[in-house]
Amino acid sequence: WEDFAFENIKKVRLREVGFLFIGLIIRIFVELMFSLFPILMIIITLYLYAAQGGELNPSRTYTVVSLLAMLGIPLGVIGMILSWWARVKVSAKRVNTFLQAEEYSEEKSLEQE
Repeated sequence: WEDFAFENIKKVRLREVGFLFIGLIIRIFVELMFSLFPILMIIITLYLYAAQGGELNPSRTYTVVSLLAMLGIPLGVIGMILSWWARVKVSAKRVNTFLQAEEYSEEKSLEQE
């Protein structure tokens, strides 16, 4: 019976590691997006301004870059808040499932054996 239990545990562990790996890939992608977002926002804004005939002089460019860089911090915080919210939601679901589960007593266990 030990080999059977070991094989079942091994299957569950491999599945868990797969989920952890997928979660890690998603987390890397999200953090990369939030790291690159401010830079891409600056580049796209300046490109669109220049494409519509705007003049990119140093003072205007510096102002745009500094203002959009300041916006990068709040946008990064929004990403962290969304991540934390998702974790809280998952944790609350797990706790709720645990609290709603049928109670297990030693007497039931002894009766089944």
